[in-house]
Amino acid sequence: NDSSADNQYDRTRGELSPGTGAPTQAQLMQVIESGSSERLASLLEYGELVQCHACVPLLERRLLESDDALTREMAAWWLRRRPFGFAAVFRDIRTALANDANPVRRARAAEALGEFMDPNGVRYLREAIARDADPRVRAAAVAGLGRINSPAGIQGIVEAFSDSDASVREAAVGQVLYVNLFRDHDALMGLLADENVDVRRRAALALGT
Repeated sequence: NDSSADNQYDRTRGELSPGTGAPTQAQLMQVIESGSSERLASLLEYGELVQCHACVPLLERRLLESDDALTREMAAWWLRRRPFGFAAVFRDIRTALANDANPVRRARAAEALGEFMDPNGVRYLREAIARDADPRVRAAAVAGLGRINSPAGIQGIVEAFSDSDASVREAAVGQVLYVNLFRDHDALMGLLADENVDVRRRAALALGT
């Protein structure tokens, strides 16, 4: 037997073993448009290497429009692995975060930037925390900084400790135990006197941990 034939990489289908059932572009597009979140997750995971440029705008739309968290997470996971399409997707999502009129879409854009786990997203998430009028967007941006887990994002999390909305402050404290190199314990101590009991509780737990 010729073992090289068994290990040939099929660029079109994105699989190491041709014929083992990696999804085709058509199958991917069909599930992106109408499949369940579980089916989408499994197909995207197996089709990680499938080259489907037409899938990119479809998944980008799901990032902003889907009500299902798993769908949005898997869409971001697949898109961040596109070597030639990711830069355009990143630009579109950060533009949506800054300019979309719908705060739900802006919050989902912030969530997506976090799921991309690209340190270049820190700047745009910090801008959203500082400028967006909707606390849902600011809270999503704080969570996004935690997801990226870059030293450059820690100051943005600390700045959110003083946000006017308790949900944003609580979201910020919630990231403390997930990010590396957090050292601003004085700022965290200050939240023990927060007017909101949930913020105080989270701060105490974080300090104790």
